[in-house]
Amino acid sequence: MTRGCPADSSDVDVTAPLPGPAADPAVWRDTLSPELRTLTEITLAHALEAVVDTGSPMRPFAVTEDGTGRTLVRFDGEPGAATDRAREHARASAGPRAAVAWDGWLTVGGIRQDAVVVQASERGRPGVVVAHRYRDTLEGTVVVGKPVLVGPGDAVL
Repeated sequence: MTRGCPADSSDVDVTAPLPGPAADPAVWRDTLSPELRTLTEITLAHALEAVVDTGSPMRPFAVTEDGTGRTLVRFDGEPGAATDRAREHARASAGPRAAVAWDGWLTVGGIRQDAVVVQASERGRPGVVVAHRYRDTLEGTVVVGKPVLVGPGDAVL
């Protein structure tokens, strides 16, 4: 079974060099606020749970935060277009933080694997991209390895 979004929007290559001076994870990882780390971890866990529990492609979604809590909105349709709509929804948020999750691929050491991918940021700050691999087996969908901190990403808000 082939899952995920088209390669142009969802293929994350962790072997490619990261752009800019913040490319060193030790430098930019420490600049993430505890609130952004929490939002990213919650979003990644929810995305992974959706794929593992259902054994089917995950619908892209956005998680936004405001003064009253978090809101999750899923988007239907063609995966690439649905992911774009999730990004638009996050950008329209008035809250301080947002994340977008989609079912994509992660390339590690030249090997492309299914993964859920999360891009998150705080308003006016660069974002972070994390991913977690999974695979389909005869027993169902299983988690592969640990989450991968891919690197800095574009701002979601």
